[in-house]
Amino acid sequence: MKHVFVIFLLLYILSCDQTKRITLEALQPTIIPAPITVCPNGGYLVNDFPICNGMDGVSIGVTTFPSMSCSNGGTQIEFFRDLNDNMVQDTGEIIVSSAVICNGQDGVVNITPASPVECLTGGIVVNGHPVCNGLQGPQGPQGPQGIPGTNGAFVRAVKFCENDAHTFAEYGVIIGSELYGVYYGERSSHPQQIGFVRLNPGTFVTTVGSPKTFKYEKFGPVLSLTCDGITTIYDTNL
Repeated sequence: MKHVFVIFLLLYILSCDQTKRITLEALQPTIIPAPITVCPNGGYLVNDFPICNGMDGVSIGVTTFPSMSCSNGGTQIEFFRDLNDNMVQDTGEIIVSSAVICNGQDGVVNITPASPVECLTGGIVVNGHPVCNGLQGPQGPQGPQGIPGTNGAFVRAVKFCENDAHTFAEYGVIIGSELYGVYYGERSSHPQQIGFVRLNPGTFVTTVGSPKTFKYEKFGPVLSLTCDGITTIYDTNL
């Protein structure tokens, strides 16, 4: 009995395999190139059903120029059939689409000083939005001592001779290494001797009132002033 069952099982398996092989062979398609009369651009016949290639597309060119329809300026873009692929719109190449892109309106910026309510530390308001100054930072450390400056010019007031009747200055001032006479009065005989006058070295003799002689000598930065035999030396380098 066991042998009969085994034989029956083998016959069933062989029968199923044969059926599967016949079914697969029936489903396998036949594919051959399609003739030009059926597919002008080439293709295939699949089980005598044509599957053709599509037609070659046409290049699209683009041109741009300023648009006259925008209040704030803009650009018009046109797309055309570029039949000869030269990216130039030639005669007969029609426009297939166009568009206009306009510029936006110019913005307006309104700037006003910020009130203390808007900015405690001061600032501005830009189009209604406060832009405030930052808080003052802490004081920084003390910087290093600077380089000592050069000495200023030597300045000193001097007295020449008393009661000279304004023939020459009674008072003067030394600035740097120069002597200036200060004339504070005016006489009809010497109207030019008024104000602040730079003096050249020399001897001055009064002829009005008490006779006096004032001698001014200069030796580089050293000035020598003599009146009534009394000489005073001023070293302007000191």
